[in-house]
Amino acid sequence: MTLEPVAPMARAFLARTSLRWASFALLLPLLACHAALSPKQMDDIHLSCQARLAKDGDAPLAPSDYFGVRGPADPPGTPVILYGASWCSACHAAAEYMARLGIPFVEKDVEEDRAARDSVAAKMQTAGLGPKAGRVLPVMDVRGTIIAGFVPCVLERAWAAR
Repeated sequence: MTLEPVAPMARAFLARTSLRWASFALLLPLLACHAALSPKQMDDIHLSCQARLAKDGDAPLAPSDYFGVRGPADPPGTPVILYGASWCSACHAAAEYMARLGIPFVEKDVEEDRAARDSVAAKMQTAGLGPKAGRVLPVMDVRGTIIAGFVPCVLERAWAAR
């Protein structure tokens, strides 16, 4: 797997929501391959997401090349599955972000675990994700919503909705 720049995915998400490019500035630290997030940055991003999600209401996520639904929602309390790799700093940022918010998750390394690689590929295909998503890490299964890449507001919306 190679890592594709995440900015196009963020633009696609922003186009489908009321988020504006001013809010995108809060996401920039996440989109850099070698970025580490401070606890304050994580809190600021979370507060921005909460404000935007409250403004958007309960509108469902529109499927795109980077997120879709693989089927009926898994039961409440099912942890997020974070598919990533040891070298992927966006994967580490996603794990830190979920840990800080108290979102339960399990990590699976797609480079070390063939079963995890096959599982995520099948889930992405079932969710109808485009070929671009196959080159993006992390991939998260949020109780049936498959997200390719780490965009905190999409993660939070999917976690709240499912």
